[in-house]
Amino acid sequence: MRVWKRLCCVSLAGVGLSLASCSSTGFAGSIYMSPDQTGNRTQTVFYEDSAETPAIYAIIPIVSGKSDESLVVTLKVKDVFGHPVSSVYKPFLIAQIAPGLASKPTNIGVPFPDPPPILTPNPADPTSPISQPQLRAVGDYQIIATLNGDTQTVNFKIIPASPAFQQEFDPNAGTPNAAPIPGACTAQTIANCPVPTQDQVDNASADICCTSDGNCGIGIVGTGLCAQHPFNN
Repeated sequence: MRVWKRLCCVSLAGVGLSLASCSSTGFAGSIYMSPDQTGNRTQTVFYEDSAETPAIYAIIPIVSGKSDESLVVTLKVKDVFGHPVSSVYKPFLIAQIAPGLASKPTNIGVPFPDPPPILTPNPADPTSPISQPQLRAVGDYQIIATLNGDTQTVNFKIIPASPAFQQEFDPNAGTPNAAPIPGACTAQTIANCPVPTQDQVDNASADICCTSDGNCGIGIVGTGLCAQHPFNN
């Protein structure tokens, strides 16, 4: 029956009918990766950090004439940090969706399973811990989507953060180092600069800031001046 439906699509293509016209449920196009849930942009390379790549989605175009059909999406890890792992880690389920009735082509956006954030104590408010996003694992991945007996795949990469967004991690503590690496202090990372004690500054109006060369520093509030301080070396 499936072969006959495919032959039907081929034979009717000349009179302007699409695949959706020949099958009540199935893929309405090739699946692809995007940083948008709506699939407005197509990408195959994403950054490990959430500052540069806030989210990663697999976009799956479908049509569905059945209310009880299931779209099954799995993730295959092909290699991590240059080490092949596909023989060790089998594809694992990330979504099982009942798309319902969709007579017109519809995009289903399935998010990449980002690692959960790390919660660290907040000295200013012990009841509200600070949420620190973790980096995604750098490597090569594959999305596998199955619908109504058909399967499609798409490959994509996660690459290291660009220098301006890189953060150091302490392998012993297992939590992010508070300070941005030298040259990486920006408006996005300044919150991670170390906070000096009053003994380390000689002005009560001192404020954390980024120096012109991208290092954590100390400046006087309201002046716009910022100088690298010894405690940040």
